[in-house]
Amino acid sequence: MTDVFDEFRDASSYPSLPELRAKSAEVIADTRPTPTDIRFQHTIFCQTALPYRNPGTVRSWERTNGSTWLRVDAGVTPDQVKGRYEELGLPYGPKPRLLLTYLNSEAIRTGDPEIHVAKSLGAFVSRLGLAHHGRNLNLVREQLLRLTNCTFHLSHLSNDGRVDNYRLNLTCHDRTRAESSPRGTRYWQDTVTLSADYFSKLKDHCVPLDLRAIRSLQNNALALDIYGWLAQRLWRIPSNVEQWISWVALMDQFGQGYVKMKHFKESFRSTLRLVLTQYPAAKIVEEPNRGYLLHESPPPVQPRAIIPVTIQLPL
Repeated sequence: MTDVFDEFRDASSYPSLPELRAKSAEVIADTRPTPTDIRFQHTIFCQTALPYRNPGTVRSWERTNGSTWLRVDAGVTPDQVKGRYEELGLPYGPKPRLLLTYLNSEAIRTGDPEIHVAKSLGAFVSRLGLAHHGRNLNLVREQLLRLTNCTFHLSHLSNDGRVDNYRLNLTCHDRTRAESSPRGTRYWQDTVTLSADYFSKLKDHCVPLDLRAIRSLQNNALALDIYGWLAQRLWRIPSNVEQWISWVALMDQFGQGYVKMKHFKESFRSTLRLVLTQYPAAKIVEEPNRGYLLHESPPPVQPRAIIPVTIQLPL
């Protein structure tokens, strides 16, 4: 059976982990960005989107991208005070996108699916590059819980009419710890372990992103999505070939919450201009009333710059 992830081979030309091990002793000079400026996103999340705004009590979320569908189901977490499970909401906004790139990058960097987040929530927020204040602390705590406890369903319609369905959990285990605050004791995850399925796919389907761009766009969920989408798509377009994407397709992918096309167009155009300040090599040209023409462009991170010399990857 064709692996649905073969349809997301957008990052397959980047080195695999065995290739990265072979290259880990190479000294790569004059490369931008430096290895410490690199984050990784799973190619699935470069082509489909989580909610941009709080969906409230809605417990399922669906998006489409051509012949591929993504559904996210909200999860539960144990309430240690009440002694029962509590329903969580869906992850939304910029924070889960930043969390995904951080968790992915730590797993790729260490070669270990178990990620030690930090000894305190404040330290973790600082490592994400976010301002250390109460609102960020609460949002990161909540979004990490939502993200790591939800279930992802991915379906792809192949050319021969078959539909391949996959169900993925981002994590298989997490450990919480108590942390005192002015409002009392709170619990949050200090260790997160990626599921074997997700980690296996991540190693072959990760897209390198420039951390400096992510931090510049970190408060804008749509901008983070457009940046990731361009990063995984533009470099694999054949030379001297134009790929056209319609406004309808763009709205299906990025237009959640918009009813009128004209409002979506205004938002997408302005956000794209912001993204291009961080990815100036991207060649994307608007065709009035039709959509955009995409041209082959260098990726924001060159493949040979991905792994720093000091990293020891497992055998």
